[in-house]
Amino acid sequence: MKTWDAASSKIKKRKVIVWQELSVQTPFEYDPSDPDAYFSSFLEENAPEAADIVLDRVDRDRLWAAEIVVTTQKFLHVLRLTEGRAREGHVTWASTDAHHALLLGVRCFLATLGVGICQGRNRAHLVDFRPEKGRPQDEKAFKKQHRNVVNPLRVLTPTPKNIDQRQIFELFNRMLRVAVHEDSSKILVENLERLKLGAHKSERNRLLYQSSYWHWLEDLNWPAIEFEVRSEIPKGADGLTRDFFAVSLVADLVLRSINPLSSKLRIQKTFFEPLGHDGSCVADTLSFLRL
Repeated sequence: MKTWDAASSKIKKRKVIVWQELSVQTPFEYDPSDPDAYFSSFLEENAPEAADIVLDRVDRDRLWAAEIVVTTQKFLHVLRLTEGRAREGHVTWASTDAHHALLLGVRCFLATLGVGICQGRNRAHLVDFRPEKGRPQDEKAFKKQHRNVVNPLRVLTPTPKNIDQRQIFELFNRMLRVAVHEDSSKILVENLERLKLGAHKSERNRLLYQSSYWHWLEDLNWPAIEFEVRSEIPKGADGLTRDFFAVSLVADLVLRSINPLSSKLRIQKTFFEPLGHDGSCVADTLSFLRL
């Protein structure tokens, strides 16, 4: 398996509500400081002997739930910081936060589908917590090949050791296409597909690497509290506003799963309460953009 694209192609079709199959003790709790809470710890100690292996893990749902929760926490955390910086008038610099929130939101969506990017010993792995999913012929072939595996968990390890942002976005785009979405999400998914994340040009790199570049001079010397970032969005959401626009769409997509999922798992308030407005995992933190 020479590329991350080849590894991604082995993750098959599934419903966006596949998380409803999670079977864990509720209310779900985990200790972020406990290495055993994450599958990454296992991979650090047990490097896969092949590029594509299927393990039988009775604890796969617990590991999957932990992957969802921690990626959600990170996403909502950065989303909140993005909002705060923009509200304070530092709109240009908030684009870096928006770009990072977008990347974390993409990973959060993948986690709800049962797809994790886990760090092992000096390299990354692609992990499928529901590898038995797919088209009818895919599911039949998988069950035949792994008939004695009760709780399958698939680890994909391509030749390149690290997965970059572009490859993560490409994995997101692929899963966005192959996933079976609810009818109510049709327009949202179409808008995300049109953005072509991964090929999009973020202002983040220009801001970081071009010494004289600053997107909006209005907030270079002093916070521009009343600056109207929204006015550029109807013009195609180009440049820096594309980051804000994209992360707002991804946040909408993610929360359509996270909100009911958190209720199913009876998530403890301490996980998400500081990040939401009312403790119900509803992060309308981009409302200031009036999208």
